[in-house]
Amino acid sequence: MLIRQRVLLQVVKAAERPLSSEELVNWAYLLRDEPAIDRTSTFYDFFSNGRGPHSFTLAREIDQLVDAGHLSRSANHVDYLVDADEVIDLPRPLTQDLVAAVKRLRKATPGEIEERVGERACASKSKHLARRDFPTGTIFTAGYEGLQVETFLDLLLGSGVERIVDVRRNPVARKFGFHKGTLKRLSESVSIEYSHLPELGIASEDRRGLDQPSDYDRLFEKYRRETLIHQRPVVDRLGEILRQSRSVLVCYESKPCRCHRSHLANDISQRFDLPIVDLEA
Repeated sequence: MLIRQRVLLQVVKAAERPLSSEELVNWAYLLRDEPAIDRTSTFYDFFSNGRGPHSFTLAREIDQLVDAGHLSRSANHVDYLVDADEVIDLPRPLTQDLVAAVKRLRKATPGEIEERVGERACASKSKHLARRDFPTGTIFTAGYEGLQVETFLDLLLGSGVERIVDVRRNPVARKFGFHKGTLKRLSESVSIEYSHLPELGIASEDRRGLDQPSDYDRLFEKYRRETLIHQRPVVDRLGEILRQSRSVLVCYESKPCRCHRSHLANDISQRFDLPIVDLEA
């Protein structure tokens, strides 16, 4: 079981009463600011769905904990089951700090919780506003390496992105949210269109053994010489899409210099006279 799932169980246990789905989301959202959470591995990330913070990963893992018999669900509430004691297994100092943090949340009124959530959301939102100044026709690029899907979608929403153009040859991922079908479903649920252009990706076998900068140089030289030439109709069609909508070229690598999307973006930028912005969380 993931540490964040054990932390979540400890939070529900410390609540000492059933929590509504909204309460649990708001509490988890606010607990991200707690020092205790900073000492854990990756906790849950969130994005704003217009009605407050939301996490697809949190919702999914609550379902998993219910199915495993560690949480119970009735109506719109979840509650802790004693059997979960066997799997919490958190260090005592962390447990003590979490319990103390949850006690503070228990004492707050719903209005105070809502106010704190709003303040934290405003602080997160302010860092994105400048990106919305880029005009339609800007070529955005983004990689999801090291990110949860909520952080990734928050980055795109905060930048005003309207369409994901997935340029992975094989759009599969071990991390939840980034497999083609799941990414399409989640992005479209927040009004971001999704399209996949596998013709503009790089085959997995060509990416093996990339150790030195010269290895990447050879890979991307081949990509420019072969893919960008042989797939010129697809590239031109993509250029028209990018010119007419706020779209982002998406692949795995966090650094554009290690990803073919930068060479694709440069090619389209030169041919269509469009600016490029690399988005980073």
